[in-house]
Amino acid sequence: MASAIGDYALLGDCHSAALVGRDGSIDWWCAPRFDSRSAFARLLDPGAGHWSIRPSQSYEVERVYLEDTMVLQSTFNDKRAVERWTRERDAVHETVLRDGWSEEAGAYTGAFGSDNLDASVLLMAIMGFLPADDPRMRRTIDTIERELAQDGHVRRWTGAREGSFVICSFWLANALALAGELDRGEAVFDAVMAKMNDVGLLAEEIDPSSGDLIGNFPQAFSHVGLINAAWSIQQAREREERR
Repeated sequence: MASAIGDYALLGDCHSAALVGRDGSIDWWCAPRFDSRSAFARLLDPGAGHWSIRPSQSYEVERVYLEDTMVLQSTFNDKRAVERWTRERDAVHETVLRDGWSEEAGAYTGAFGSDNLDASVLLMAIMGFLPADDPRMRRTIDTIERELAQDGHVRRWTGAREGSFVICSFWLANALALAGELDRGEAVFDAVMAKMNDVGLLAEEIDPSSGDLIGNFPQAFSHVGLINAAWSIQQAREREERR
């Protein structure tokens, strides 16, 4: 049976739309266009098709509009699933901390049992897996800057032969800012920004010998790294000024 109209949220992509009930039931969907025949139509006929996006076990549902938007966020809470995934999360965290560290390299490395550095482990600090000022995380950041960076431009991993990766350099700037090394972070950030072209675009890589932009151009994730690093640096600067 269909729900009251106030219990539905409208999901659309400017080509088609679906009505999703508070209980996670998709009761109306026409595809691929608004004027197409409906694929699910339980809104009009209790015996018509529908699809459910919700936990299979008992759950509680919360709905809230995101601030200053028309986006309605629905959260289905399954306490048993939360408990299970919390245990799994903690186990993964413990395993990475135990097996991902290399005392030989003085850093968290790119693979368990390896001494090879990988710039992507900087995301451990950026994503909150570990605080940036955690002693081992600090050693990792310093080691990557020392071993993989040249004049602020960071290669992806130990032995990489291509140019420095722009997003990796922004990861380093971001991690340094989070670790309280604001001046070092800004220096790395400025070194990459100096390689922008005349209209403010960046490529995937920078040639370490010539400084030329190389690889895919323009590269979206380079600019994503720029935005995130700029935000972290600005936030760190504001915290410093408030002291």
